Amino acid sequence: MRLFFVGLLIVATHLAIAETLITAAKVLGITEKGIVLTVGTEPLAVEDSAATKRWISKAPAQRESFKVGDTVQVRIKTDSDPPLLREIADSATWKWLELVRKSVMKATVESLDSRMLHVKFADGSRFSYRITEKSDIKLSGKAKSGMTDITAGATVYVKGRLLPTLDTWVDELTDVAPVAKPASGANATSTAATAKNSKAVKLPAAGKLEAKIIADMPNLKMFDILVDEARTYHISCNQETRYFLNSKAADRTALVKNAKCTVTYKRDQYGRLIASKVEVFTENQPD
Repeated sequence: MRLFFVGLLIVATHLAIAETLITAAKVLGITEKGIVLTVGTEPLAVEDSAATKRWISKAPAQRESFKVGDTVQVRIKTDSDPPLLREIADSATWKWLELVRKSVMKATVESLDSRMLHVKFADGSRFSYRITEKSDIKLSGKAKSGMTDITAGATVYVKGRLLPTLDTWVDELTDVAPVAKPASGANATSTAATAKNSKAVKLPAAGKLEAKIIADMPNLKMFDILVDEARTYHISCNQETRYFLNSKAADRTALVKNAKCTVTYKRDQYGRLIASKVEVFTENQPD
């Protein structure tokens, strides 16, 4: 049963790789709905939620802890519109998270509740692992132990596995130090995105959107549109974007708030919707 459970996790992780972006970024701006990041040389607006995991200095953090100019590592669900921020952390904490989630860690048990094992590491940092009856627990020389055998203050060695929820599951737990072996390469790609917006509609990789312009952010080379009076999308522009106002060639000043528009777009590797053509109508509206 345990092997079956682990197998499902592996399958879910591989399915998720194509829709999850893990990258370094810089906080360019903080909005009511999310964060604008600089990814590469271009801005990327992402939305966050209560499910977003935030970390600073090896500990959970609040949204307000991140400031404009911060250099961060992020995990983004790129196939949602707009892209969804699943996790954000300072660079040092991100490296620590990778180690904690993948390697055997020596720790002291602080407490255990019905679903989480809370431990403290030698450097003083703390972490909470999800633990279930499927976790492989071996303590006090027993070939098979249970959660009731785990006691506060005990020194343990815990091996984690990252879940699609971004919780870390206790794969193995023992009080015997593991035999040293070569360190495996650290790969930053993992997890399936589970947070879903009930109003979200997955757009094709390229196409057209009939919408209303609701905001323009020229300093970010971006504007927002409203589709069907229900869905908001962030549209990015570049030097190749062409603008038209009432069927005549124009420039970016054609992006008039509340005007109807038709946006021809293509999604890039970071999940951004890049406009190749923006047709704005302030007179006769398109059919």
